[in-house]
Amino acid sequence: MTAAATGPELGDRPQGRATSPRGVGRGTRGDLLPSGAVIACIDRPADAPALLTHGRLLARVLNAPLALVQVLDTGPANIRVPDPRLWAARRREVRATLERLARDAVGEGESPPVALLLEGIPAREIGRVAREARARVIVIGRQQGGGAVSVMGSTARELLDRLSCSLLLLPPDPGPPFAGPAPASIVVPLDGSEWAEVALPTATAIARRQGAAVRLVHALEPPCLAGRMPPTAGDLELERDLSARAEARARGYLAHVERMLQSDGHSASATLLAGQDPRAALLAYLRQDPPDLVVISARGHSRSRLADLALGGVAAYLAARSEVPLLIVQGGVERPLVPSAEPAAALHTTA
Repeated sequence: MTAAATGPELGDRPQGRATSPRGVGRGTRGDLLPSGAVIACIDRPADAPALLTHGRLLARVLNAPLALVQVLDTGPANIRVPDPRLWAARRREVRATLERLARDAVGEGESPPVALLLEGIPAREIGRVAREARARVIVIGRQQGGGAVSVMGSTARELLDRLSCSLLLLPPDPGPPFAGPAPASIVVPLDGSEWAEVALPTATAIARRQGAAVRLVHALEPPCLAGRMPPTAGDLELERDLSARAEARARGYLAHVERMLQSDGHSASATLLAGQDPRAALLAYLRQDPPDLVVISARGHSRSRLADLALGGVAAYLAARSEVPLLIVQGGVERPLVPSAEPAAALHTTA
């Protein structure tokens, strides 16, 4: 395939910062992106403004560069290669759109974002450049399904399955961030583990910048007494005792985190949810009183026993169903998403 005359050939390294897409081709390397970038993944031009607006907000909070990435999907290897002239025309069209989006994404006093046009399988190319550039966050949108249902596309699903950095998943038509009529708020699901608390520094950094309240939520899982035999009176008494103890510990934990956030100047509240399925209870809570953003750790207390999975059960459940922007924070307690200089990074609560 022949690269369009308006851009560099495959393998050319960009000189300086520009708004035009760089590095077209399968062999383009992630070092064409600035290290630690927030990557806004462009698919359809109609979705680009929302992706860029949310990407710019995260880039400012994290003090990170913003990059635009779009992948021309070449399809499976067994699919016939398209006509080179038609492919070159398509490349020029997409490049021109990226150039315009990059120009429009420049805020006052900001440097223009890097824009990168790639060819290949979208999830693989995005994941590759994100790993090589040590990206901080990938911003990607969900698709509109039948009726009012939104669905995750194959690219978002594959990125989640191979999560190498944090990911902001946007619903269809999300609108500008923190621009609703209700007071701005951010929900942070917790489960009492230090891994779930990894979401706190990022959530509080965004809340501080946007003047948003932080809503801590713990969906309590009911105790389960295994066995096929009908429970005895003693079993039922034990179950009630375990439930009461678990609820007391959860309320104490949430109150402790709430006080820490308030002492740091945040408007914070705590809610304890109960139900047979904590995931469904959390989703119902979000639908009843939608926040501007949900910030959740990729893994909670399940990390110790399911270390080979990229996502815990609650994060995966919300990723497939959330109707509000969902920021899934990847990283351990030793590597928070926000810079270590951010005051909120000291909010770890587990001894």
